[in-house]
Order: sequence, then structure tokens, then C-alpha cells
Amino acid sequence: MNVPSGTVNVSGAYNPATTTVNGGTLDFNAAASSIGTLNLSSGAVGGSGDLTVTTDFNQTGGSFTTAGNLDLTRAGDFSVGVFNNPGKTVTLRAPAGAILDGNGAATNVTADTLMLDAANGIALDTAVANLSATNTAAGGITLTNNGVLNLASLSQGGTDVTLTNAGTLTVTGSMNTGTGATSITTTGSSSDLVVSGGPAELRNVSGAFNISVGGSVFVTGGSAPGASALIFGDPDVNLTVGGNINLTSGSGAGAYARIQAASPTSIIISFTNPGGGQILVDNILFDPAAPGSGASGLFVGSLSTPVAATAANLQVSGGALPSSPPPPPASTVEPAVQTVTNTSIQEVPTADTAASQTISTPPPTDTLVTAATATTEESASDGEKKDDKTQKQAATGQPSASKTAKPKPQLCN
Repeated sequence: MNVPSGTVNVSGAYNPATTTVNGGTLDFNAAASSIGTLNLSSGAVGGSGDLTVTTDFNQTGGSFTTAGNLDLTRAGDFSVGVFNNPGKTVTLRAPAGAILDGNGAATNVTADTLMLDAANGIALDTAVANLSATNTAAGGITLTNNGVLNLASLSQGGTDVTLTNAGTLTVTGSMNTGTGATSITTTGSSSDLVVSGGPAELRNVSGAFNISVGGSVFVTGGSAPGASALIFGDPDVNLTVGGNINLTSGSGAGAYARIQAASPTSIIISFTNPGGGQILVDNILFDPAAPGSGASGLFVGSLSTPVAATAANLQVSGGALPSSPPPPPASTVEPAVQTVTNTSIQEVPTADTAASQTISTPPPTDTLVTAATATTEESASDGEKKDDKTQKQAATGQPSASKTAKPKPQLCN
């Protein structure tokens, strides 16, 4: 079919091998239409129905506004302009080429679900809620998404992967990256990274593995048998986190939640919150001195032989990890011999005067003060007074002063 002018409304079954729109308008309003090749050079293709192009979607001009579910295949490189399909599923395929950004910084695809399949790289700006992406041969994957995103799967047979999301990113399937560097970023202080078991894994094959999260990281196993959740870096994992890191095992048999690096010394975690972040394993603060024996937590080594990480395997900055336990509290039992400190000594006695000195009874204050050095005459006078006092006590039957209990000195702090 050729639509050089006018408007053609497709409301029933429509399955031609080739359709060309070069000036007119073609609206797909049927429940579903499938054609082999669609050539759009000028004019418009619109409508509210679903459309599948199985061989070659070749848009060199014109306007494409079909608002239903789309499944479009390009024979070579797929230069993507604008697909505005809120609430719908958009599938773009370039089995022999790349899927490329054809409109600069503007959003390429708005949809509920986006599925991408290319051979030589993917680069798009999107606003979608669910994403699957596969690149089989060469080139990188660069995706910038706006909004809360569920990553169902990502497979990279090429090199680098860069995924930036303005909102929380949830990984519910498998993300296996290529041989280049991998960068996963969520922007905004409330934008979390959630790896939720089903099983689910976020891992790279080789190269740098950098994860930057504005909010917190949640790695959670599931309820089904083997429903594990894993972040795995080979050789390393480099995490920058604004909030906390939470690892929860899940209830399924064999389920676990784990962050792991193949290299024994390259789990690198930087907490950016001024108050510091925490690493929690099943709601218990992770202690590198006692990492536990469970399957969840921080690990190093190969996937087949993981080893629980200790302080020697970690580089953590800005976070809150347990420190050495505080010393036990001092005993409340008083010692047999008390030591008095902060005592003011007015004079140090000599050997000649020691026998004649008298230490005054300590006053009931915080400081024990000794009496001044007495003279020989004062000592003699005191002796006479003591004799008179002793005689009076003997006559009256009162106890001797020498048997009267003296108040204990108070312990100074």
C-alpha cells in the first residue's frame, strides 16, 4: 500500500508485506496490525491501535504517533526519534545493528514497558516503568531513565554499561554486563537500589563495577526455594551510598542476600551521608570482626566458593561499623584499702619531728588536710592536757578517747 496523500484509516485486519507513507496519513485503529516493512518519509502514521513491523521500520521523515502497543524491527541501525505510548509496551529491535538516540537530549520513549534488542549497542533517553535490554555482539549500553524503574533483565555481550535512573531502581531479574566498565546510578536522596530475589542478580563479567545510590541499598531474598538476591563484582564492587545497606535473607529454602567481590580485598563502600550509613544483615549491624556463618552478608571469592568478608576484605568510609567493645564497668565492691587523692600536705615531717607531730582528724569535706607541724613545747602541753582528760574520764567512767571511732576519710574524686 502507498499513501501519498489523504487519510487511510485501518480498522480491520491489515497484514501487507510493505506499506509506504510519503505525504498522506495512515491511522492504525484496529486491535492489532502486522506488516513486513513500513516506509515513512513524509506525512504521518497515527491511530490508537497496536502495530507490529516484522522486517523493517524505516522512518526517514514524517511523524509517527501511533499510541498503542508497538513492536518495531529495523533492518540496520535503528535511529529512534519519539515514541510516546504511556501505559503501553514498546519493543524496539535492531538484530543487525544498534539502537541509537535520534533526538539528542529529549526523551526517546515514554511507555509502561520497554524491551530493547540490538546487536551493536543501545543508547536512549527513556521514561518507562519496566525495562529489558539485550545487546548481543558489540558496543555499549547507555540508558538514562526518568521515574521509578523495574529492571527485569539486562544482558550485555559488548562492552560498557551505563544505567542512570532518576528514581528508585529495582532489579527483579538478571543483569549480566559485558567486558567493559559498568556504572549504575540512582539520582536523588530518596532514590534507592533494590535487588529483590526471584532470583535476582546485578553483576559484571569484568572491568570496573561502580554503583552510586542516592538513597539506600536493599538486597532481599525471596520466598521461593533458591530465591536469592546478589550484587557481584568481578574483580571488585565499588558502592557509593547515601543511606544504608540492608541485606535480608528471605524465607525460601536456600534463599540469601549477598554483596560479593571476586577479589579478596575489593569491596569498597563509601557512605556520603554526613551522619554515616550502616550495613545491616537481617536487621543486625554487620560486624567485620564476627561476620557470622550464614549465607547472607558480605562475601569475597568465586560464586562457587564464597568466603565471608572480614575487615581485611573491606574498605569502608563514612559508615558506622561496630568498634571494639567497651571495657567492663568498674567493680562496685570497695577495696580493702582506700586511697585518698588530692590531699594537701602542708609540711613533710622530718625524722626528728615525726614522733612529736599530731595529725588532725579529717574534716567532713572532699579534701583531707594535715595539721601544721607542732613545736616540742606544744606537744608537751598537749600531752598534759591528754593526761588530765584521761583522769577525768577514769573518774566519771566515760570511755577513753582512744577507743572512740574516728570518721573515715572521704574518697576524693
